[in-house]
Amino acid sequence: ASLGCCRVPFPWISFAGICLLLVLVSSSLCLFWAPEAAGGGVTLVMAYLNGTQIPKLLGWRALVAKTVGVVCACGSSLAVGPEGPMVHIGAAVASCLTLALPHAF
Repeated sequence: ASLGCCRVPFPWISFAGICLLLVLVSSSLCLFWAPEAAGGGVTLVMAYLNGTQIPKLLGWRALVAKTVGVVCACGSSLAVGPEGPMVHIGAAVASCLTLALPHAF
């Protein structure tokens, strides 16, 4: 039995709902949990390396928020280039490992 013109576009609704959920997760992380993870990443890391004090820029919360945020933003089909945030993620991984390794041994 064909429904003809009364068919609901369920695949479009589910795709839009999943994309909206991923966008909400990524934006909520940057707005409420780790605001220092907002932005592209390259300019903030360059400013930090040049001596500008940006509190908690390379902390573990920024690392988790940036990683999950980039994955969710790219997965939701937003126009996000993952190259810039990877600089911030790499700097945060290096900072977290450098600060955590002396306490491990």
